[in-house]
Amino acid sequence: LYVDVESKITSIADLDPDIWLVRALDFPLTPREKAAMMKAAQSDILEIVEYIRDGQHDYDFIYFDSLMRYADSLVSFLKYDKGLTGYDVWNAFGEKMKTVLRALTNLSSTEWPKPVHVIGTWGVEIGTDYKGRRREQVVIQGKVVGPWVDYSFDDVLRLSKEENAETGAVKYIAYTGGTAEFDAKVSSGSVRLPQKMEDPNLFKVLEKLSKEHSNR
Repeated sequence: LYVDVESKITSIADLDPDIWLVRALDFPLTPREKAAMMKAAQSDILEIVEYIRDGQHDYDFIYFDSLMRYADSLVSFLKYDKGLTGYDVWNAFGEKMKTVLRALTNLSSTEWPKPVHVIGTWGVEIGTDYKGRRREQVVIQGKVVGPWVDYSFDDVLRLSKEENAETGAVKYIAYTGGTAEFDAKVSSGSVRLPQKMEDPNLFKVLEKLSKEHSNR
């Protein structure tokens, strides 16, 4: 299931995915809010979560493109649609975004009839850690949510495009292990993936990871 926030579906149209458009951006924090939003169709993410939890589907994966764009749109929604200002914006954003991350990653739990693997994309920018050293950080408004992004997922791949300055040759790299400068991880110790993969095939990586996690 392809969850589309960026409206760039033409780039993968040849794959003919099932698409769920995200346009209603809110997400509930209480059971009362949940009931109201479901009744008024005010939260596409909530509807996706409830649909997958119900088990009446044939999906193995949900690909969320992109969580970064959703987070950015949620801030704008809280400011301009909900009319929040100042600290109220960031308090609401922090609580809602962390709740969204928990709800989405919980869809892989065996408590549901048909658990799924949840994949999300997020851009990074160059920043510094608490000691002033170079460190990649997720691109996000409201820094309280930043550390939750990598923490929420079992597996984190760091993807980069590298170009040879002399020849102009371009190659794509996926890192499965982190360094002092960026985060990456594969939670299962029995999955044997190289720390650095050139021109990675995401589908093959996902197949290997999904088989391993399904055997836990």
